Amino acid sequence: MINIDEPSSIEMIEIPIEKINWTQLPNQEYYSWDNRKESILRSNYKYYEVSYKGQVESFFIINVDKEYVTQFDVFVENPDAWIRLFAGISQLSKPIRTNNVDDRLIEKIEILSKVGLNNPADQYEMTMEL
Repeated sequence: MINIDEPSSIEMIEIPIEKINWTQLPNQEYYSWDNRKESILRSNYKYYEVSYKGQVESFFIINVDKEYVTQFDVFVENPDAWIRLFAGISQLSKPIRTNNVDDRLIEKIEILSKVGLNNPADQYEMTMEL
């Protein structure tokens, strides 16, 4: 459950999923196959951008019915942008889940904890040398 004080001055806009400019979204290379463009386009997801004072700061892709956020990130280097991002997400659903957050994305992992989301299980890449 997202647990933050929601700033009142954010704006959200839904953009049709087929109009996403995927090359402009940060950290696409860190998403697992089930959270990448090809999987998202085959499912029931919606894309939102979160703006603050007229500037788009962040985005998220969500399936509201399943309370699942497949992608989320900020476009600007500002810790408050992360809080505003989760304020936007919480306008659609306070209970959410996400998975497979790459451990190299330290700031993203830290914000998940800060907004009250817990990590019930770690996943590891499995490889086998042939």
